[in-house]
Amino acid sequence: MKNEDMHLDSMFKASLVADLLKGMTYIHDSEIISHGNLNPRNCLVDSRWVLQISDYGLHEFKGTHENRLSTTNIYQRKFLWRAPELLRNPSPPARGSQKGDVYSFGFILHELIGKNGPWGNIPLSHKEILDRVIDPSQYNMKRFRPSTQDLNCPDYIVWCMQDCWNEDPDERPDFRLVRVKLKEMQVGL
Repeated sequence: MKNEDMHLDSMFKASLVADLLKGMTYIHDSEIISHGNLNPRNCLVDSRWVLQISDYGLHEFKGTHENRLSTTNIYQRKFLWRAPELLRNPSPPARGSQKGDVYSFGFILHELIGKNGPWGNIPLSHKEILDRVIDPSQYNMKRFRPSTQDLNCPDYIVWCMQDCWNEDPDERPDFRLVRVKLKEMQVGL
């Protein structure tokens, strides 16, 4: 998504978002319940340009040791999309949570629109970002999220993103409501 040479027009972005929303709604309605590790690496585009979600339902094989933060920057990168309540939990559920998936979706949307990584141009290491997400009060903040000021998109997309990032998981929309909030994006598909 960061490839500046690849121009994704608004229709293609809308199509990817629609595919992701359909897939996540399906996962949340299935016995799998939640993805638990939703990030762009798990959003694959097939030969027909349809987004397919991968790496779900594998929680039992991975084990809980993978939920702990390591000191290596590469390992920490995988947590940049993870919800704060899951990062703060010393024993998070292996399969994550539905509201955690919605939080992750907000970052994928931010990355797709901004084409600048999940946290935009924030000049911090992965560890510094995660420290602020886990305990924003330590940095005199209520919460820590990327800036949406420079995003070139309609306000309703930014508002939906911010709803997905709500600090309180109970206040985050489910994927059905996200689809409604982003319905205007689908015009013309």
